[in-house]
Amino acid sequence: MCATLGVGASRFFINPFYTIGMPVIIVSVLKAPEYAYGISQTFVMVGVLASPMLVMFLKKRHSDATSLFISRIGKVIPFSILLIVGFEGVRNALKSNIIFIIAFFSLICFFGMMFNSSGFAFLNTYFQKRVPREYLGRFASARFMFYSILEPLGMNCFGILYSRSNIKYALVLVLVGALTEATLLLRVREKEMNTKISAEALM
Repeated sequence: MCATLGVGASRFFINPFYTIGMPVIIVSVLKAPEYAYGISQTFVMVGVLASPMLVMFLKKRHSDATSLFISRIGKVIPFSILLIVGFEGVRNALKSNIIFIIAFFSLICFFGMMFNSSGFAFLNTYFQKRVPREYLGRFASARFMFYSILEPLGMNCFGILYSRSNIKYALVLVLVGALTEATLLLRVREKEMNTKISAEALM
């Protein structure tokens, strides 16, 4: 349940940043040309392509639950850095050179999506090991229906927020979503560790 809610938090709070927040910030707030957004957006796919290397690195060293938690903590880092865009001085510094805007948002997209995509590999494995095979199909359908409801709700809420308020508040909520997901997945890791300790105590 915690794992499902954690990913739900990501769909509601974080996904709208890529589809709504980035173009608003880059094009409307920073007054950069549209190609700056396009170049930054390509690093979303670069992050996805780099994620298998992170998966292999974590899989050799940690359990699925721990790797999933690490991937979510990793996602918190770029969204914490993203908060600085809420300050006018930082926005003015970024505006001084188009390269600064492209480099900053490209790195945010790359690391955010690399950690995000790597987490899905561990999440699917985690569920497959714990949900009975005969219920996997129904469980996956219910889970994706839950996500498909949350994501458009998030887009509507953040669309209003980006258009009517200081972007700082929207960026804080993006970080809140990343922290919520990491916290819920920490509970998953704790449950796995407690189960492992109990099993070893019985041996």
